[in-house]
Amino acid sequence: MKKTLKKLTVLVTTLIAVIVLSNTVSAKSAVTNYAVAARCALTSAGTVSYSATLTQVPSSDDGLMYLVAMQPYEYSVTATDYVVAQAPASATPSFSFSLNNQAGVSQICNKFGLCVKVGGKYQMIANAQYITNPEVAATRTRQPQNVGYVEPYDKMVLYRVGEVNEALVNQGNYSTAVIVNCANPTLINPSCKIRDPHPMGTKKYYQFNAATLDGVNTLRASMYGLAANTRVDEFIFGNEVNTRTWNYMAFTGWDNFVREYAQAFRVAYNAIKSANANAKVYISLDQMWDRNRAGDYTFMDAADFMIKFNELICAEGNIDWNLAFHPYLTPLTYAKFWDMSGCPNGSYYVNQIKTNKMVSFQNLPVMTSMMTVPGMLNSKGQVREIILPEIGITSAQGYEVQAAAMMACYQACRNNPLVKRIYFHRMNEGGQLNFGTVGISEQVYQSLVRGNPGEYNQWALNYIGISDWRQIIMY
Repeated sequence: MKKTLKKLTVLVTTLIAVIVLSNTVSAKSAVTNYAVAARCALTSAGTVSYSATLTQVPSSDDGLMYLVAMQPYEYSVTATDYVVAQAPASATPSFSFSLNNQAGVSQICNKFGLCVKVGGKYQMIANAQYITNPEVAATRTRQPQNVGYVEPYDKMVLYRVGEVNEALVNQGNYSTAVIVNCANPTLINPSCKIRDPHPMGTKKYYQFNAATLDGVNTLRASMYGLAANTRVDEFIFGNEVNTRTWNYMAFTGWDNFVREYAQAFRVAYNAIKSANANAKVYISLDQMWDRNRAGDYTFMDAADFMIKFNELICAEGNIDWNLAFHPYLTPLTYAKFWDMSGCPNGSYYVNQIKTNKMVSFQNLPVMTSMMTVPGMLNSKGQVREIILPEIGITSAQGYEVQAAAMMACYQACRNNPLVKRIYFHRMNEGGQLNFGTVGISEQVYQSLVRGNPGEYNQWALNYIGISDWRQIIMY
């Protein structure tokens, strides 16, 4: 397992290095990128600065450079875009301008393209950049809520935009919101409404819409309101967004799938952080880590999704996105992972973990080690925050098995220094997916919430028949 992990880390490091050095947005962009560095940031609550370093000064009609405000879904300048600043052409251009445009509208979710005028038209010469520190403009900043390592699941709200309102969120005193959409038609991505060449049977939630102006404005307003008017300070944007079941849009290619999510995430991030500077915003990924299955259009590997998402974010201005990962057991219906003899097709599931096709809490360092490579670090050069907000352990094999597996999960996470917090999913979803705790499993759960695992740690080791947790889990 350690040898496999080392090989994976080297591979991931190489892939991300190639991605970051390429500094491209995608084939969708028509930009000839002269910039080796570009940055757009707030210098005060109302002032934006932009600077770039170019490999050369491209020729132009008038010897000027222009900074143009663009929408998240635009990758070239359009007739509706407008110039926010201009300056003489230079290899190190810099601009300063007001956050609010001439109509008094905040540009916190716009991106800004560096252009020259050629043949009377604006031509972009660098990838557009977003404001990367929207928290400087925050007006409703609060201190984060005190949270433990094992957070009660009822502190998390499923915020269905258009169905759950801010008043209901405040009544529950929630600290974490999982933000999904299935009701607000303006926020449903237009790609959800076209003919799907690879139809999906089940569509739980929809890809958010940052592909139209109405979508951007509605998303921005709803996310700002949620951050400004509730006590929530952790925002998980979407649920298991690498799968089309939980993040549906018609299949138009995986690159486009990630792009649409990244656009929407950027709008949500800037809106949320411009309300509460202390807020944290997360992407949500499931445990299907490295399962490249040809011809499967239902999901994208979590690792591939994260690499592509990070590429898109970094190309337009790195921000402090964080990760909410779901390291369920494989399969979800079997909790006695240390003895798979009673599991139908048990050898298949063992191999899924052994080869890192799936990541559960058993092999959690496969995921966390990826987050430490240089290309994945946040804007401050730090490892992004990792939380595990959905870990369901079934009681199908009995509550003692569930309790022992819960303790193993806790030890795997607690001994991984990159995991900040975990939540045990404790709902009964029917059949063998009963994650509710009773008797000994409830007692173990409560001991973990209290931060006192010693009460049942030795009991769990004895029950499983081991002397050290590393005999069955990695950390």
